[in-house]
Amino acid sequence: MSTPSRSAFTDMPFLLLFILTLLNALVGRPLWLAIQSSQAWRNGVADILQGSMTLLLLLMLLIRGLQLKKQKPPHH
Repeated sequence: MSTPSRSAFTDMPFLLLFILTLLNALVGRPLWLAIQSSQAWRNGVADILQGSMTLLLLLMLLIRGLQLKKQKPPHH
């Protein structure tokens, strides 16, 4: 009898990274633009920060997903 496979969304670090990625996609631009205007940064800095954050979060999601894949028990 095989054990049920664990969903990635039941893993707390994976779920947190996924939610942060969604939040960055949905509200990241207005947030970074507000920070940019309050800090008197040059134009385009908010876009670079949002893109960098998205790339970093997706990379961490990929790493965590690969870690979870390795943790699954082999099928007998």
